[in-house]
Amino acid sequence: VHIDDGNLHELNSQNNQVFDQKILQDGGIDLIVMGIGEDGHFCANMPGHTSFEREVFAVPFEEGDEIYRSIKELTDKEPASPYVTFGPRTVLASKQLLVFADGKNKAEIMKKVLEGPITEEVPASILRTHPNIT
Repeated sequence: VHIDDGNLHELNSQNNQVFDQKILQDGGIDLIVMGIGEDGHFCANMPGHTSFEREVFAVPFEEGDEIYRSIKELTDKEPASPYVTFGPRTVLASKQLLVFADGKNKAEIMKKVLEGPITEEVPASILRTHPNIT
């Protein structure tokens, strides 16, 4: 699949505060594909450390953090801090969500996500309010 350079937009700590505005100017996000972590996080919206009102935001992290280890493992590079991610408001503004949770080790958290209260302690619980989620 070829994607024109004009349709690629880097999300970084220099532009994160205006990125939601840019997304709206460009017509919004059609589809977000993402996973849910064993603790119910998504897009670095961690239990007890996120706000459902957040849009795109910068997240500082340190070498021992789970996100640091994951990025290093995936890219084989030292991750830069801060990194930038989508907050719940940005994700929920997308036209469609495709969410996956792989493995038996995520069964317990998925029960909370799907059947428990919508709470920032289980960030992915907010995703079930999206009108077009698979």
